[in-house]
Amino acid sequence: MRLSSILDSMHFEASFVDKEKKRIHYLVYGYLPRYPAYQKYQLQRQGYEASEKFYTCLPQLILEEEELMDMPEYQTALQNLVQAFGLKGLQEQDEWMYLKKQMEYIERQVKNQTIKDFLMDRITTRYVERKGTDHLEEIIRFYHDNVSALEKRQKFDDLCQKWVTLVKGQPSPVFACQNIEGKEVCLTDLAGKYIYIDIWATWCRPCRAEQPYLEQLIRKYEGKNIVFVSISTDRDRKVWEKLVKMEELKGIQLYGGKGNSFIEAFVVRNIPRFILLDREGKIIEADMTRPSNPRTIEVLDSLVSL
Repeated sequence: MRLSSILDSMHFEASFVDKEKKRIHYLVYGYLPRYPAYQKYQLQRQGYEASEKFYTCLPQLILEEEELMDMPEYQTALQNLVQAFGLKGLQEQDEWMYLKKQMEYIERQVKNQTIKDFLMDRITTRYVERKGTDHLEEIIRFYHDNVSALEKRQKFDDLCQKWVTLVKGQPSPVFACQNIEGKEVCLTDLAGKYIYIDIWATWCRPCRAEQPYLEQLIRKYEGKNIVFVSISTDRDRKVWEKLVKMEELKGIQLYGGKGNSFIEAFVVRNIPRFILLDREGKIIEADMTRPSNPRTIEVLDSLVSL
């Protein structure tokens, strides 16, 4: 028996039955827009492109229903719909173009203002939290042209303002964290050296995956005018201490914990996060490439040769 038929047989209030049927609908069809991404990235079919009929059908399955905006399944379906059109025709994994195509779709196709506010705010906020000043002026223009909710606009502007203080050449927020022996280490203690900072946690698999590459960097630049600082965001200091000692992690290992002012100042929402500072404690890159990225060595080589 279909779930909708079961609901009809239970003699619930009509409004409840109607909403639950819609919840089931979006739970089922809400993930259909992710099919092209699944083909490209899970099955590694990089040249895959869904048919035009597929894209024509999606807006017919995922409608603009403002009364459902408190339903998580509907919110997910809306975001998946927009992401599908962001991915359409995208040949390479280009985060900026992916975001831009999503913003353009929302601007052109979404008519309901409440839904438009939600979608534009969600995708741009997440991007700015991760990428900071990257294409920030254009993102701000898209945002203010399309989002009318004053509370959302204020929060977004506050977030952007934080990133404005993190552009290249600005003084870095300072840190003061304890090392494994309990001694406090400050940013000013490292003056005169380039500083490559790793924000991580013991439970974070992507963080752990970067550590062998970070160890390679530490060995490569030993004796050079650069230091490598790892700041843990673990809640439990003992877990961090145990891992650092057991694996004999190299570099300057510091414990930041949760709510660390340095981490908050750099708008760290996802880890691992890497930051590069110059010899005067000024920002070179607030969202530096990972140790595994070949560009990291290129940048560091150019610095230590100065």
